[in-house]
Amino acid sequence: MATASQTTAPRANQRPEPASGKRSALRWMDDLLHVAISIWPRKTAQNLAAVTHVSERAAEFWLAGKYDMSLPAARELLRTEQGFEYLTALVGEDCEAAWFQRCKLAHEVGVTSRRIKAEQKRIEKLRAAQAQLAMKLDE
Repeated sequence: MATASQTTAPRANQRPEPASGKRSALRWMDDLLHVAISIWPRKTAQNLAAVTHVSERAAEFWLAGKYDMSLPAARELLRTEQGFEYLTALVGEDCEAAWFQRCKLAHEVGVTSRRIKAEQKRIEKLRAAQAQLAMKLDE
């Protein structure tokens, strides 16, 4: 036993290594808050408070780095329309896990489909306006 103690003694009271060099214990919260700021550049604390069901003051403390966000509050952010952006912030854009890659692709398909539908509606409106103009010119 003395040998094991002597070998491990130099490392006895060292801080444990983080799981990833990019992610520290509180970095996840900073990442979520950066997403919130990008979504709501104005009145960020007010919007955060409304979505996470906390006081505006608590949200201001999160943004100032004075207090940590609770897991239930983070879960509420994931449940918003922008939930995928928050999920990406949590796992990291560089996450190579198969489940995240599938999720990412499904999200992109959904976003692209919505854009295509919006453009199709826009084209229909333009064609209708074009037809009305043609009728007026024919009169």
